[in-house]
Amino acid sequence: MPDNKKNAILLIDGDNISGALADSIYEAAKEYGKIKETHLFANFKGADTEWSLAAYRHAMVIHHLPVIIAKKNTADIGLTIVAMEKLFNSPEIDVYIIASNDSDYMPLASEIRGKGKTAVNLYTAKDNIQQLAAYDTSRFVEKNVISQEDADKDLAMTVKLILDSNCKKTGRVMLNKLSQECKKKISGFDVKKSYKKPCASLRVFLTTLKADYPDLFTEYDVANDYVEHIKA
Repeated sequence: MPDNKKNAILLIDGDNISGALADSIYEAAKEYGKIKETHLFANFKGADTEWSLAAYRHAMVIHHLPVIIAKKNTADIGLTIVAMEKLFNSPEIDVYIIASNDSDYMPLASEIRGKGKTAVNLYTAKDNIQQLAAYDTSRFVEKNVISQEDADKDLAMTVKLILDSNCKKTGRVMLNKLSQECKKKISGFDVKKSYKKPCASLRVFLTTLKADYPDLFTEYDVANDYVEHIKA
């Protein structure tokens, strides 16, 4: 049962863990206390779309940390700074939950424990678990199987985000470009297989989504070879 007598903060290294596990991580974190704040650290220019969706679902505080030097992300430093600030200025927080497979957080976990707080690690890779020794407790998190209804809604929301990022500035996006973006950002995307209703083309797929989720796509019109943003 969740320990709702303790206040917890969830700190997620989004550059280290797949957004496909976002909901599972959040549910696992609730077992350790009442989640007062959730912070997500990532380079959102390269982050997978699932983290963006999760941030909305769980009211996460987003910390965008762009990569300045190739292959050198800074999510770990950003996370550590926020954790230390909370450690010294938010005495009401009892539990610090760090979602990451990175052993670089071991000194932070030791500092948290040294201040009389509880340090928890949620990890998703079993091949690098030496960091677990630094925490009070840890848990391996796997992806939960979600319902078809939830999977379809997540797909629709992802397509909406892709449309927003490609269409709002220019007013429209060509379907061939939109197809490329969907294949790049949605794993295994196929209009004939990805949705509950097999579609013959991307245009039919978008028209179907608009009919099934009118509140999401009310700003868009689907034409033969492009999608147009309707300005309010």
